[in-house]
Amino acid sequence: MRICSIIVAIILATLCAGCLKFVADKPTFTKPNSTKAEYDRDTYECERDTRQAQIVNIHERQSFFNRCMIARGWQITRTD
Repeated sequence: MRICSIIVAIILATLCAGCLKFVADKPTFTKPNSTKAEYDRDTYECERDTRQAQIVNIHERQSFFNRCMIARGWQITRTD
């Protein structure tokens, strides 16, 4: 029983680390002279378009979203 608990804890820790890595890699977007309302609108619409595209792969989904934002005039800014 103790070994099963340890194995489950290791698996969960690995999965959580993967999720945190993905969240940390998400870019931020900037656009000169834009407002928060414009950012919110474009983010919402790109997220909606990404969901409607029904992309399963998480990296392809992020790429689709990024291209949508870039098409709306936003620039990717990575914070490392």
